[in-house]
Amino acid sequence: MLMTYIEVPSAGFQSDKIFILPENHTYIKPNRKIQRGKGIRHGKNIGGLFNTGTNYLEKMIVLNCEKVRWNQTYWKHKFWYLNQWQFFPKVPYVFLIKDPLTWMLSICDEVKHRGKIQGLFPTNFTSVENFSCARDVMAPWTISSQTHHHRFASLAEVWDEYYSLVLHAQAASNHSILVIKFEDLLESPDKILTEVCKHLGGKRKVGGLRIYEDSAKAWGHTRMLNFTHADIKSKYLDPAYRYNNWNQTLLKQFERVLNDLIIHTFNYDFEYDYMPESKKHN
Repeated sequence: MLMTYIEVPSAGFQSDKIFILPENHTYIKPNRKIQRGKGIRHGKNIGGLFNTGTNYLEKMIVLNCEKVRWNQTYWKHKFWYLNQWQFFPKVPYVFLIKDPLTWMLSICDEVKHRGKIQGLFPTNFTSVENFSCARDVMAPWTISSQTHHHRFASLAEVWDEYYSLVLHAQAASNHSILVIKFEDLLESPDKILTEVCKHLGGKRKVGGLRIYEDSAKAWGHTRMLNFTHADIKSKYLDPAYRYNNWNQTLLKQFERVLNDLIIHTFNYDFEYDYMPESKKHN
């Protein structure tokens, strides 16, 4: 999907562009529960899709930042629909974005073990035994929560719509939004945390970088209990891992759904050379 843009003054640390939302989507969801002051819960100014590392980022901030201004806000996985911006607290936000290929793999992995993840599930899901990531990733998916219920044409569309809205809000709204890559947090945590601490009104603690490697909540799920920062870094920064489970036919389908500008801006372009030969012609 191709999205056009116009240049604007920098509205965040990742992008200086307004993402113009495609005309075939309204990106407006009526919701009576989204009213001023309604639905706000204790939050920590962090946003991102499920399984993008939001739990880990929060704990890294606590370890490495001081004088950060935490605020009450909405559910961190909430979609920033255009008609709801006015009700969101005017506080600094940090959003995590993750490579769509590895993000979809992680969601599929959760579905295989749990059936759904925090309200995100294949619309026609029957059982983990009958679930196939390669088959179901481009089938309809549903997000359901107290304030949000929406069906998407595919898992790829979930990622595309969420980050189209966030990146548009980053430049077009009067909210202060910083977008960071999950992969950059793994590769350069020192640099990223310095940016994050500053954006949230704080500063780095003295004593150097502290890496959170304790309980399962470091990565959000109990099956990640024994995974260290080094393990996760090795996994998600391995180019070959991006193409685990995907063949060339699926990648072409993803390319038709995912926004070209977002993919290029965050260097998530598909590199077919890393794909095993057995999958290049499927």
